[in-house]
Amino acid sequence: MKAISKPFVAISEDSLGATERLFYPECGPMPYESIYSIYLKFSYLNGIKLSAVDRPLNIISEQQWSGHVLTSWLESRVADIDSHLPWRYAPYKYIYSNKLGEFRFCKECIRFGYHSVFNSILTHNVCALHKCSLTRACFHCAVEYLHGFRPCQSIPHFMKKCSVCGFQRIELTREFRMRRSPRLLSSLEEFGRRQAEWYESIFDVDLVYFNHYCEQDEQRNYLTGSFEILTKLKSPETLAGFSRVIQSCIFVELGRDRDCGQSYPETQGAICEQLEARHLGRHQYCLRFLNEMLRYPDGAETTVNLCPISLAYLILRIKGVYGKWPVPGSTSINLAGMPELASWGRISDPISNYRGAFLLFLSILGRLQYHISQGCSFAILCRPDKRHLIVGETERVIIKKATYSFRSMCQRSSSRVRLFRNGVGGPITVIVEADKCSVDGYFGIKNVIF
Repeated sequence: MKAISKPFVAISEDSLGATERLFYPECGPMPYESIYSIYLKFSYLNGIKLSAVDRPLNIISEQQWSGHVLTSWLESRVADIDSHLPWRYAPYKYIYSNKLGEFRFCKECIRFGYHSVFNSILTHNVCALHKCSLTRACFHCAVEYLHGFRPCQSIPHFMKKCSVCGFQRIELTREFRMRRSPRLLSSLEEFGRRQAEWYESIFDVDLVYFNHYCEQDEQRNYLTGSFEILTKLKSPETLAGFSRVIQSCIFVELGRDRDCGQSYPETQGAICEQLEARHLGRHQYCLRFLNEMLRYPDGAETTVNLCPISLAYLILRIKGVYGKWPVPGSTSINLAGMPELASWGRISDPISNYRGAFLLFLSILGRLQYHISQGCSFAILCRPDKRHLIVGETERVIIKKATYSFRSMCQRSSSRVRLFRNGVGGPITVIVEADKCSVDGYFGIKNVIF
């Protein structure tokens, strides 16, 4: 029974097989506090080992939650319990299971005993409130503090801070001190609500793309700007003040194109001839220099200015001819011999006609602008399993649009971007001058898969 006049809720929970009374603060959890933080505070407050209540920190899905021994008790006594469950904002397979080395936290939030529900989402890496990146709990802290109460545990130093990772024990002492600040509570509510709205909105955009967004950091970074445009909301990264270049995007329907595939040529050679005739007429000079760069280098290093149109086209041809590049023997990507290649079997994207190849070309071009706009140099690698045209649940693909200024970069006398290839047949390296990266630093440059 809830004791209204007392600061704690008291209950006898027979389903636990025990007669002790269980307590939890009547004020309830903090706004958008994670269920794992709630469990840890519950464990310390009641002197109950988490292993005695079926290890709730391992719960990562609705199915596990609905069958857990503490669920009905929490649902009946914690208002809006759903807002504290991370699997309500992302699929369970993209939720951290809180194993050793996986618990992530904000160093500022942990000072007042707070752990956000969004910190457990696989690709969520920032604290929107404190404008900082999340930190992983070290091995010692995971062993010492993420098991909850233990009878053999020594009297804790509540204010002790780990010198390695900055973690501090999640318990109620710090929380009570924090609750003296109504402004902090309202900030937690505001930023939590805006992030919850973000995840719910991008889920409604397209489920397939939402899964990609939650699965990998690379996909999240690439899709965030597009989702911001489509939802007209700010992402957690933008709320945290992490600057990013917003690049326009379009949704393209693919279903209709698949039905009319027979009206277009299907061989790589014929398709590439059409692409050259329609889109590279004014870039033949650049294309010739890039073709020379792709020949066997014979020990000679090559550096040319970037022509985005020609480079995107050559990446398309590289993927069609080799799939995986660079490899020994992948020296030239000239058009000779391509008419005999009747299909695009080395490419995992859904290409059956000229329009499919054209959309892949546009996607590669948009990705080039995206990566160059980050201001960092990178090396281009091609892999057959890398998909650019991810077909969503409504038969649509998201393509980032390359601006006219980017497409016409080669027509300007001074360019801040160069292409470099070493003399032993390595990958093409995009050198962004703003990155202040010299050719000598080639081996420290990141790889980007196309």
